[in-house]
Amino acid sequence: MSDDINELGGSNIPKGVQFPSIGTKHVILVEEVKKVPVREFIAGKPADQLFFQNRKKVRQSDLNLQLPFEAIPAWLVVGQLKDGTPVSLRLESERLKATKKAIRDGGRLAAGGMIAIEYVSDDPDSTGPFPKKLYAVQLKGPKTDA
Repeated sequence: MSDDINELGGSNIPKGVQFPSIGTKHVILVEEVKKVPVREFIAGKPADQLFFQNRKKVRQSDLNLQLPFEAIPAWLVVGQLKDGTPVSLRLESERLKATKKAIRDGGRLAAGGMIAIEYVSDDPDSTGPFPKKLYAVQLKGPKTDA
């Protein structure tokens, strides 16, 4: 699966950061945070947008429009590394869970702030050939002129 947001619509969003191994950590100075659709990836290429319907994950092409449905949430963080390299970070699944935990613990994710995200381990309860990656997130809100 590719984390390159450019594949999702040809926008000028910078390349996504990668987490190839446990211990990989990125500190990003946040320029923008926005909600984006979650898409299924097939062979590294974006496919249908994903939704929840009847407590199941459903592709857009398989939605029953007679029943209620809800888009699966994701956030896109656009910013730069400390060396000035422009990057993006998709927050979905385990990354989004870790970020929401950091927000509940008093952090703030906003333009002008900072997010530090580290790949800390694989989920021991995962099934299948590719275990879920677990993350730790630290947030620092923007400085205020108070």
